[in-house]
Amino acid sequence: MNGKCAALLIFSLLLGVLFNIVRNICSKKHIKPNADFYLFTCVSSAFSLIMLVITTGGIKPVSAFTLLLGVAFGVATALAGILCMMALLTGPMSYTTLIIYSSMIIPAFSGRLFW
Repeated sequence: MNGKCAALLIFSLLLGVLFNIVRNICSKKHIKPNADFYLFTCVSSAFSLIMLVITTGGIKPVSAFTLLLGVAFGVATALAGILCMMALLTGPMSYTTLIIYSSMIIPAFSGRLFW
């Protein structure tokens, strides 16, 4: 692994940890009604969209199938974010983070096993 890849990996890990800490603090201290969960998810998604547009140089034309899959992925991601915030509201950050990240690792390993 060269230096650029290692730096990018460390940077992305630090951002992931920072995001989880901010999400934990927001869910426990600042967010009370469900509307706040939706607002937090909307703001974090808008930030991701802005960063995507900046880093890729703009929005390029896509097919209807790609757009449909993108919308489905967006809905699933937004729902996962909202449910994660609700889990952080009621439980500890360590268990919630473990379960959330395990839910991504298990399908990756099973896909490698069965394909």
